[in-house]
Amino acid sequence: MRIALLLITILQCSSVFGVATNKADLCPNLIGSWKGEKSYPDINAHESWVSTYQRDGSSSVTFTTKYQGEVTQDTEIGYWKCEQNILTKYESINGANKDSPKVYELLEVNQQFMRYLTILDANTVIEYVAYKVEI
Repeated sequence: MRIALLLITILQCSSVFGVATNKADLCPNLIGSWKGEKSYPDINAHESWVSTYQRDGSSSVTFTTKYQGEVTQDTEIGYWKCEQNILTKYESINGANKDSPKVYELLEVNQQFMRYLTILDANTVIEYVAYKVEI
């Protein structure tokens, strides 16, 4: 059942990570700062973030996570690239380099909000929404 739902989700998105699409290029709209949050009730966690994408390709994101009553904050610094609505972020967390980039598909990006998704594995697709903020 979960695989069927994943397949439906993939088909509805019209492209997933690099498959050609006729959608307008959303990448130029990323420049600026975005604030989002997401709850994960199955593990009793809540995460909020502020991401900034600079025109020169540099980026940063600060996460505030509440997990089982404990609050932590991490900052990721790095750079980004975006092609055909596929956003790839290369970052280090608190100074330590990450092994692999994060990859997202942009579904919608305008002056108010952005909607995007990532596929973690065959059973896990996560959709996010973030709102444009002035920093």
